[in-house]
Amino acid sequence: ECAVLSDPRNAAFIVRLHFHDCFVQGCDGSVLLDDTIDLQGEKKASSNKKALQGFRIIDRMKNKIESDCPGIVSCADILTIAARDAVILVGGPYWDVPVGRKDSRTASYALADTNIPTADEGLISIISKFLYQGLSVTDMVALSGAHTIGMARCVN
Repeated sequence: ECAVLSDPRNAAFIVRLHFHDCFVQGCDGSVLLDDTIDLQGEKKASSNKKALQGFRIIDRMKNKIESDCPGIVSCADILTIAARDAVILVGGPYWDVPVGRKDSRTASYALADTNIPTADEGLISIISKFLYQGLSVTDMVALSGAHTIGMARCVN
């Protein structure tokens, strides 16, 4: 709550991070995994390079929750609830969030670069990526707007 109230742009960072998590392996927290010797995570994929502020916010939340209730709440649930609450804090709708997600122990740098739409992709390609996820063009428009919380800029 403090992160969003101190800077409403943080709501967009959190929603974007959740969106990117869900588009790779499902809403499993895999986007939050750090690289290890055996795992190249999704954090450094080109589509996630601008998500650093979102990672910092979620890491702070996870650290606070872990200090109060160690091992109880998954990172996947924290990210999902944080995205929902961020939307509410900037005037968006409430929706129920079922909890109990298990955190992924795997991540896919390659799928992050393949599945997540980018700003320089054509419309047909972006629509295809949403359809592949089982989402409609209407979903694409809503999620694209939510991802910026209504504040976007043209690059050209």
